[in-house]
Amino acid sequence: MFRWLAADNNEVEMNSHPSTTAICGWLLSNHLDSSLWIYNNEGAPLGSLIISEDNKRVIWQGVPGGDNFGMTLPEFLNSPEGKKVNEQLKKLVLALFNNGEASYLDAFMRANDTTYSLIQPENYKQMGSNAVLMGSPIAVAQANLKLEVQGLPAYSMSWEDMAAEVNDDKPKNDNDFTKVKFPVRLGNMEQTNDGLLGYFKEGNYDHYYVMHTKNPTDKVSQPSETNITLALDETANETMVTLLFDPRGGVHATSGVLPVKQITIPPDQFADALQNLEIAFLTTPVLYNNNKPALPIPAEGGSDWSWLQNELTKWSESQNIAPVDDRATMTDPPQEIKEGWLLLKNFPK
Repeated sequence: MFRWLAADNNEVEMNSHPSTTAICGWLLSNHLDSSLWIYNNEGAPLGSLIISEDNKRVIWQGVPGGDNFGMTLPEFLNSPEGKKVNEQLKKLVLALFNNGEASYLDAFMRANDTTYSLIQPENYKQMGSNAVLMGSPIAVAQANLKLEVQGLPAYSMSWEDMAAEVNDDKPKNDNDFTKVKFPVRLGNMEQTNDGLLGYFKEGNYDHYYVMHTKNPTDKVSQPSETNITLALDETANETMVTLLFDPRGGVHATSGVLPVKQITIPPDQFADALQNLEIAFLTTPVLYNNNKPALPIPAEGGSDWSWLQNELTKWSESQNIAPVDDRATMTDPPQEIKEGWLLLKNFPK
């Protein structure tokens, strides 16, 4: 059995109109700022983990323009909004923060970028390409792996074992078949419609098993063939995994003793969340001319750009961004230099 766990940790079967979701949250890489943005399962931004310029430290930053901007990560997680964050997503963020040390987050982001270049689900055209600015949205969800048989396992039918069972009250002899550990492989890099990037085992977010990496570390590595094993014995027949994947594709589980099992999430589960995603790029310094910023804006089909800035304790957002050309223009009013963020939102479904 290979089945999604709902965000509340209850098992759930996906259908075309599910009442619950398996997605715990979303991750999105910001390539310009070397940061990883974190979102809840509805696509609302929670904040970002930023790698410092010296590539040694991780900094938590709240969402620009939000009430939690300026908070540290512990302060945010103890805030009313932070307490609503899915527990598994919270554990993942804390692990990647790694007490402020950047090596884990850096290896994690690089490995995901490498793996994403090798998968291309058949529904890839449902999303635009912003590879220069950012990665593709990564869904975080939990699934349960379990080995089961239909009925009881096969037992020895010999006269000796039957006599021991009847006369000596010994248990049925299965010749330790129920203790045989069968390896289970998640993902399939040769199947382009498989969307799995990597996974974590049993709620341990200190080691990430990625499908492909050129530079493995002590915290980020490719899984071995026996990384996950299942047996019919009740003590070893179930494993919980947290999957990071492209929701446009399925996730395959291959055991060698059972048919390959694929699980997917219907588009109804994530289309609205993807449209809710937004991401901000720190932009500084910017020359203000006639009380509005002037800078070139990348053409992102179907999405909207706006300028977000903070003055003391007040945030302001404006879509009035002046175009630029190859000629320097200086007007009579005083010129101003300001800093802010370019905000990209309303991603196409």
